[in-house]
Amino acid sequence: ILIFDEPTAVLTPQEINDLISIMKGFAAEGKSILFISHKLNEIMAVADRCTVLRKGKCIGTVNIKDTTKEELSRMMVGRDVTFRVEKEPPVLGETVLNIEQLTVPSKIHKKKNAVHDVSLEVRSGEIVCLAGIDGNGQSEFV
Repeated sequence: ILIFDEPTAVLTPQEINDLISIMKGFAAEGKSILFISHKLNEIMAVADRCTVLRKGKCIGTVNIKDTTKEELSRMMVGRDVTFRVEKEPPVLGETVLNIEQLTVPSKIHKKKNAVHDVSLEVRSGEIVCLAGIDGNGQSEFV
């Protein structure tokens, strides 16, 4: 039995796909896998069955081929979950931050930059997200 506890937490989408392929290969060889995750897309992609725990109690076990992400999420949180976000377009004001071609040297790798040639504009009333896997320049950018 192989146990994978949240193995995709810091992986890129390609690395996640590669890991899923590897896990499917192990299963095809007859190996058993216990995959612990809260990511519905990954559960649906790799699992045959899923047992849902909530607050330490078993809520139920479902066959993946017979369930949906909506049902799994309802089991996980105890209520219906909406996957579609409907938002009004933001009312944006003046530019409050304008960064052009920012480059920040890496503290770890002497000959590399942690951030290279990044431009960003933030306007009043706007929420801007910096996304990326840990260690890819977000901390240095800030």
